[in-house]
Amino acid sequence: MLTGVLVFDRGDQRFCYRAAAVILDRGRVLLQEDTLASPFWVLPGGRMEHGESGWECIAREMREELEEDVTVERLVWFVENFFEHQGMKWHEVGLYFLVALAENSRFLGEGPHWGVETEIDLKFRLEWHDVEKLDGVRLLPSFLPERLRSLPAQIEYVVHRDS
Repeated sequence: MLTGVLVFDRGDQRFCYRAAAVILDRGRVLLQEDTLASPFWVLPGGRMEHGESGWECIAREMREELEEDVTVERLVWFVENFFEHQGMKWHEVGLYFLVALAENSRFLGEGPHWGVETEIDLKFRLEWHDVEKLDGVRLLPSFLPERLRSLPAQIEYVVHRDS
């Protein structure tokens, strides 16, 4: 487990504090997939570090993973997500921020693109997906395909349970 990040295990239970980026462009959303281990897609982001605000976390994670500076626009969702993964029962608290790429970002072109997580030696693929055609995509948490079609004007609190 990474040091300094807000992840705690107790037996088969894990608590995780995470920030995620909702990056939209021309009706598309940028999603990431761990090409070695994950049979699903997620929004880019990462785990909060002790003493770090969500705003700071998502900006840092995008610098690390995308190797680019981004503009963090606003908080969209505060999510409590309950799910099981790799033999663990997770309680994940997530802050989902609307994030904009720079006008000259290499990620605005067609992909796939590649990102890195150097601390845990992870390479992942990033691809654009049409927000109107996410029903066939295994995107987690599973509330996202519907909610990404129409972002709320104000922060929403979401409690979600994936099977």
